[in-house]
Amino acid sequence: MHDKVLVKMEKALNLWVEDMKRKHVPIYSKVLRQKALSLYEDFKKESTEKKDTKPFTASKGWMRRFRNRNNLKNIKVTGEAASANEEAGATFLDELKKLIEEEGYCPK
Repeated sequence: MHDKVLVKMEKALNLWVEDMKRKHVPIYSKVLRQKALSLYEDFKKESTEKKDTKPFTASKGWMRRFRNRNNLKNIKVTGEAASANEEAGATFLDELKKLIEEEGYCPK
């Protein structure tokens, strides 16, 4: 017997992933796992079959199986202790462009 809330959440999550892919938005595994937890909790609140729901943690094993079931190849897997500052990396190009314009740097 499958957890109906889990099945519903995975279908919704797959639709969300497809939407992000259409928008060319990169999806990191940590973000996907957080989205899965959020959706699961939302669907669990709506469920009338509370006794059938099991605790869901969006583990790395679940993540790997979800990717395989839905043939997701482009999800970037990043570790919890990744050394790169993703937030700073996202703003780097804008800051570099601003610096180049302000200081008058040229390709020479």
